[in-house]
Amino acid sequence: MEKMWRLAASIRIFVKVLKISSFYIFFIINIISQSLKDEYIKTEFKDESEKLYSKFMMVIDFISGMTDSYAKNLYQELYGIY
Repeated sequence: MEKMWRLAASIRIFVKVLKISSFYIFFIINIISQSLKDEYIKTEFKDESEKLYSKFMMVIDFISGMTDSYAKNLYQELYGIY
């Protein structure tokens, strides 16, 4: 149950960051692994909803692969908290 709460907290942080500015979006896109980006690029989508779903899955895969300390450090780096 605790892992689920931590994942939910990570998702809330990530969504909050996405809302802040395009700089953060650019930063996050650059830290997502190349293999996830390659998988997205080579996929053929039937419509826009499928494309959007794939984007969400890429973000979810990225977040689910984070350790707690990585998520905390990323948050601190994005907000300039040290």
